[in-house]
Amino acid sequence: MYLLTPRGIKAKGRVTVRFLQRKMEDYDALRVEIARIRAEVGKQLKQ
Repeated sequence: MYLLTPRGIKAKGRVTVRFLQRKMEDYDALRVEIARIRAEVGKQLKQ
């Protein structure tokens, strides 16, 4: 077991926030890509 200092807690918080921001960016990019692929497949099915 170890103890976190106030400085350590802040550092872990910053790392966590950066991680979540990157993951949200990845998620948003995937949503855009999925929408594009769905639209493309929809066009192909109508032909």
